[in-house]
Amino acid sequence: MSDAETQKGSGSIIRPPGTVIGSYRLVQMIAEGGMGRVYLAEHVKLGRRVALKVLRSEYAANPVAVKRFFGEARAVNQINNENIVEITDFIEQEGADNYYIMELLDGRSLADALEQDKIIPVGRALGIAIQMAQALAAVHRAGIVHRDLKPDNIFLTEKGGRKDFIKLLDFGVAKLIDVAENIPTHKTAAGAILGTPEYMSPEQAGGRNVDFRTDIYAFGVILYEMLAGRKPLNGKSYGELVIQHMTVTPTRFTKLKDLPQRVPKSIEELIMQCLEKEAGKRPADMTEIAERLGEIGRAESITVESFTPAVPGGRRSGLLAAGLVVAVVVAGVAGLAIIKGSKGEGQTVSKPDAQAIPAEPDLVGISFDLDKVEVRLDTTPEGATVFEPDNEKPLGITPLPLSFKRTDEKKIFELRLAGYKPVRQEVSLLDDTRVMVNLAREDKPLRKPHKKKLRKKKRIQKTVVTPDAGIKEPPDRGGTIDPFKDM
Repeated sequence: MSDAETQKGSGSIIRPPGTVIGSYRLVQMIAEGGMGRVYLAEHVKLGRRVALKVLRSEYAANPVAVKRFFGEARAVNQINNENIVEITDFIEQEGADNYYIMELLDGRSLADALEQDKIIPVGRALGIAIQMAQALAAVHRAGIVHRDLKPDNIFLTEKGGRKDFIKLLDFGVAKLIDVAENIPTHKTAAGAILGTPEYMSPEQAGGRNVDFRTDIYAFGVILYEMLAGRKPLNGKSYGELVIQHMTVTPTRFTKLKDLPQRVPKSIEELIMQCLEKEAGKRPADMTEIAERLGEIGRAESITVESFTPAVPGGRRSGLLAAGLVVAVVVAGVAGLAIIKGSKGEGQTVSKPDAQAIPAEPDLVGISFDLDKVEVRLDTTPEGATVFEPDNEKPLGITPLPLSFKRTDEKKIFELRLAGYKPVRQEVSLLDDTRVMVNLAREDKPLRKPHKKKLRKKKRIQKTVVTPDAGIKEPPDRGGTIDPFKDM
């Protein structure tokens, strides 16, 4: 590649394969966004492959841009949620390359899945949506608003031989640039400003201040699209979409003539609430949405695709496991992968080769004691007390890490939280495992109809005093008393 071919736009450099940045050699560019570019890279000594995101050269001299670039990276990394792309290192240096290192992912985006499959079956969509809601709940608790939530930024990868383990990508891209002085406004491939117009909340489309509820709106759009195979609102231009988001109520599933699958009324109601024009009318938060989705799955007897270890008793991966079981439990084996594509930042391109990616030596969760397994119990909401059956001595409060001797036997735990139904969960002790349990609220007892008690009026006998020897006699009930008599 010539020097001329490395230039794009106004002074923006696309680095050719083989370029060395810090300790990493670039293999190829795999994604591009408004603030930076993402490259497939490998450590020059370890050979470990990563995704390297570098700040565009035209912003490197802008201290505001640099501060926002790394500020968002630090904040996202502090969330420490397995459904969020992991940032393992970042290098900030004045007058030189500014970049950070992300985990590599193997799979496809939800956008690619929708393009190929057209619709997502209800059970599969619930499995994806519950993970999205739980991850976004953690994001919002950390004080971060995604603001560009869309299928392109939801990556479907594989854990433990099962598909659809999600990773959220591109946090705060719009936020990184819209407040930075002297930095051009980022436009997505669809031509939208500060996000993608099809998924913008009315307040975001109207240029007003936004909070976490703008992500709730985008979540509703995505869930609608997964189930219906179409977006709730469509316009030919950015302006038309803005007006629709601010004024048009999406068509309910029950009114769609060509709906490709049956969607339970309870899911429709939740989606329509997420799509309310007024932010205050949407669900309270993502935690509530995750709980409601779990309750819908149970009430409708919907089989939700689950994540489980690929080969019980097989070779140990050494990574902390995670997954989703019957809409409430998540258990699987974590692994390394590679981001593939070219639609946008964090999207997918073809694998350069079929070689296995070397294990990452410094990942959190690796255990070197082959005689022990690590079990982590999490609940939504947190704070449940963990017991062993027939033993009232608590093991601790969720989230709770535990360690046991490796065995073919299974362990049963009981999870209790006031106001929620107790749950007994069986866990395999063959491999490291993380179990996520979505607790269901206790059913409130039906109240018996309240019967009003008729009060009996107490008869008060009135007496009058006659002049005859002070004898009291009851008045004549058939007559009247003259108050002016004898005056």
